[in-house]
Amino acid sequence: MTEEIRIQIFDGKNYNIWKKRILMYLKWKKCDEVATRARLTTDNETTWNEENLKAMNYIYSGITNDQLEFVSEEETAYGIMKKLDSIYTRESTAIQICVRNKLEKIKLKDYEESSTFFTEFEKLINELKGAGATVTEREKLNYMLRTLPNSLSYIGDLIDAVKESDQTCEFLKNKITMWETREKNDNGQSQSKKSAFKSERKDLEKTCFGCGKPGHIKANYKNTWSRGNSRRISAGGGAYEQGGAH
Repeated sequence: MTEEIRIQIFDGKNYNIWKKRILMYLKWKKCDEVATRARLTTDNETTWNEENLKAMNYIYSGITNDQLEFVSEEETAYGIMKKLDSIYTRESTAIQICVRNKLEKIKLKDYEESSTFFTEFEKLINELKGAGATVTEREKLNYMLRTLPNSLSYIGDLIDAVKESDQTCEFLKNKITMWETREKNDNGQSQSKKSAFKSERKDLEKTCFGCGKPGHIKANYKNTWSRGNSRRISAGGGAYEQGGAH
């Protein structure tokens, strides 16, 4: 659609998002009412028919030929939207359970970039709403908090400390983005596109030869080993110090 505002063509995916866009577009064109309700006897017939024709043309221009096949027999914009609703809006408890399951399993560390994670997370939230669920901002925030790696668990405390109106996913997204940018700059990972979250996971999988704890590496000790003392590695792979060297 080549006008000041372009509407993404609906091809069968992300119906709820497309519907919101097309209805807002029709509102801008002052013909949205004919797409959201049936005509009443009190409505002016001539005006209603003109707006209906206009709305139908905009909707036709915003869907693919395959989608047009589904609604080609409808004679009103309202009928078209009702038909699409019946096909793509499914209020199902089973679907809600499946989507909530996905939200429980999705993890920030599994994505190269936080922006990609945010997109996938929002898609799942929209799927959940499309299945008939009501998702509050707090519930959405709680889902996102569960996706955080251990290094970002402190953000939960930050959220509890701010005022309630600021306890939102946008606040959390900003904190994640700031942390990711800082980590990439500090570690020089921006060029290699190495995920800051994945690199953290790999470091945690390492086991220190000094104390045997996961997540410790030699660099963390700096100069804490005293001169003149030695560290030995036992035959079994364990480590011990002589003379309380640490």
